[in-house]
Amino acid sequence: PLPHPPANEYQNLAALNTIMSCPHLFQVITPIDVNHFKLLLSDHPNPQFVHSVCCRLEKGFWPFTHTHPVSISLSAKESEFVRTQVVKEVQKGHFSLKFDPDLLPGMYSMLVHAV
Repeated sequence: PLPHPPANEYQNLAALNTIMSCPHLFQVITPIDVNHFKLLLSDHPNPQFVHSVCCRLEKGFWPFTHTHPVSISLSAKESEFVRTQVVKEVQKGHFSLKFDPDLLPGMYSMLVHAV
């Protein structure tokens, strides 16, 4: 099955308070009809995995991230490419809108990369 966030993340009060006070920043948006997806996979040989995928589609995926990431530098060309992709993802509703000036308590900027 796909993992839930680690137990210690459920005890991160700063992050939990930010999520509760700003739910518009943490919407789970997917073009997948989860109920139909479940129906299509009702006879799947690994129902536990199907359940975990459906749960993640409804509640969001754990990004397997380290909550104290290291800084990585990008070239100007790479930075511009990522900025352009972010604009496209925001327009599609895949990323939340920008908010300023600072991250809220318990938030950190996750590494975004393009292949």
